[in-house]
Amino acid sequence: MKRIKILPVAAALLLGVASCNLDRFPHKSIAKEKSLTSVEDARYWNANIRAQLRGAVYGSFIRLSDYQADMVSPSSTFGNRDGVLYTWGVKSDTREVSDIYASYYSNLKNVNEFLTLISSIKANGEAAEKALASYVADAHFVRAYYYAELAKRFAPLYNPATAATELCVPLVLTYNVDDRPSRATQQQVYEQIFKDIAEAKALFAKAGKPVGKPGSMTMNGDALAALEARVYLQMRDYPKALQAAEALIKSGRYPLVAPAESSFEGMWFSDKSTEDILRLYVNKDDEKELPPGVGSYFVAITLGKGDAAYRACQPDWFPTKGIIDLFEDKDLRKWVYFNKSEKVHVSPNVFPAGEVVIVSKYRGNLALAATTADPLWGAKPDARNYPLVLRIAEAYMIAAEAAYKTNNEAAAKQYLNTFRASRGLDPVDGSGDALFTQIKDERTREFAFEGARLWDLKRWEMPMKRTAPQEASKPFLSQVGLTLEIPADHFGFTWPIPHRDMQTNPNLAGQQNKGY
Repeated sequence: MKRIKILPVAAALLLGVASCNLDRFPHKSIAKEKSLTSVEDARYWNANIRAQLRGAVYGSFIRLSDYQADMVSPSSTFGNRDGVLYTWGVKSDTREVSDIYASYYSNLKNVNEFLTLISSIKANGEAAEKALASYVADAHFVRAYYYAELAKRFAPLYNPATAATELCVPLVLTYNVDDRPSRATQQQVYEQIFKDIAEAKALFAKAGKPVGKPGSMTMNGDALAALEARVYLQMRDYPKALQAAEALIKSGRYPLVAPAESSFEGMWFSDKSTEDILRLYVNKDDEKELPPGVGSYFVAITLGKGDAAYRACQPDWFPTKGIIDLFEDKDLRKWVYFNKSEKVHVSPNVFPAGEVVIVSKYRGNLALAATTADPLWGAKPDARNYPLVLRIAEAYMIAAEAAYKTNNEAAAKQYLNTFRASRGLDPVDGSGDALFTQIKDERTREFAFEGARLWDLKRWEMPMKRTAPQEASKPFLSQVGLTLEIPADHFGFTWPIPHRDMQTNPNLAGQQNKGY
């Protein structure tokens, strides 16, 4: 059985010792310089870095931006959980946003310390050299990933004309508890992202992992290429985004799934797909705490007792009519992403099956369910999946958008229609603005509820306009924010640098994002 061992890095980074004998360490801790002295130590550090990455893929890292966008409506019983995002009331001291920022930087501390200490390790033999190269490549990959995510959320939209002066996020590459960094420029941060990508690319080749395979649970050259394409699109560097995405598509290593509903059930309910470039390992039986899921949409519950017992769903958020209607009935994703066959409970009312549609994309992999003997559900869906980081669908969407933006409409339609065929859809033949709308709509459908929508609107410089809720859901929705419209130039498309950082770091003075 494959196991993940996690090194207590907080202990490993202990800077002092609580003992009068300076030749001894506390029995639960070791000094940081002693924590990484061999390839075996590096393996433990690598396991921890990967485990932290797992925790930064799902959960709040995708939910919060979706609440801020236009695809969901809150239940009247959602308790205002994350409601500040839905109403666009984010401030610099909004805990939900500050926690995302803090999580990325906390994880970066261990990545940076690993990359600092690893230089002293000497590998003995080819196998050890490859293992070490792989661990270091992973660290560079993860650092590039974190900085791309930070820049997307906490910095203005990238503009090459102003990148040399426009502020991005603090760029921290070494662990120093006393460091108080100011914000780096967009140019500096993105240069570092691509420097890490280049380092990782060379190391994956040395480690014998220049390419991957479908369903890979370890980082490799293909995952790196997918990340590279994503970052180029984020920068709106369309020629390079197209080149990176095309290389992945043309490799043929990640074929689009067959056009059948079972393909998408396997993708989302069983974590099985030829399209997965990188998903991260989970072992329900061997881990005390699984990584966070996306548990605000399906929420399977069992109500009542005895003969009166029945199964129902109790989500905090419902899909809007607008996003449901964006899917044609022939779209093979539609009744995988959505569910209309369950009763819906919004206290104190229960609505019969078929009356209200709910999001089921994250009902979860039943093999990871915590409850496997529920009297009505059996294995009870609890929104747990292998965190899916990168897949070939994104490469197709990047290729279509980037080809359109580089005035190659023929290639844009080719990528778009090849992709649509695997989703059971007919080809489209638009041009100009109509074609771009078709590309944007297809991306919105494919990545619905994956945390992409808000950042896509930001990149496309489009307003956020809430689409109408489902008619049947109106009586039990929270009414605040249902018709909200936010102009494309609103400062809220970029999240604030957290208040606590602004207050404790004098070098951030005057560097807060506009509007906060």
